[in-house]
Amino acid sequence: MKVCAIVGSGNRKELEAYKDGKFSSALKSRLYSRLESLILEENVGHFLCGMSAGPEMLASEIILELKERYPHISLESVIPYEAQAARWNEELRDRYFNIAACCDRETMLQKHYSPDCFNRQDLYMIGKADIIISAWMQPTTRKDRGLSFAQKLGKRVIDITYQ
Repeated sequence: MKVCAIVGSGNRKELEAYKDGKFSSALKSRLYSRLESLILEENVGHFLCGMSAGPEMLASEIILELKERYPHISLESVIPYEAQAARWNEELRDRYFNIAACCDRETMLQKHYSPDCFNRQDLYMIGKADIIISAWMQPTTRKDRGLSFAQKLGKRVIDITYQ
């Protein structure tokens, strides 16, 4: 069974769009169909998600929906540091903890925040995965670093660009 990691950013624009449920239905639809095809056509059975507000949490919610239809799949939350959601508003924190409660496994990479914790999170997930879904609103150094690492490891990357 293959492993897929979903990496994406949680910048302010994405955080607000995610919090308000304003991600385009096109993005949700693209993620849903891509994730389902990985399950059905490529034998992906385990998913790693970083739990950042935005495309990572959206993908986690979709995977949990898919899990109802495909109970053999599993979801692992990869948390960069313990207090990741501590400063989020209550609604977003509730959403985060609801997803976390439904995950099959939780991996916390470190106890406290550090400037490189999100890069370390991406590298951890990319290293464990066979396939990487990259969902970013705009190019970032973090994205470039992660994709470069994936290429060095010979990982397959599926880029889902959105506006």
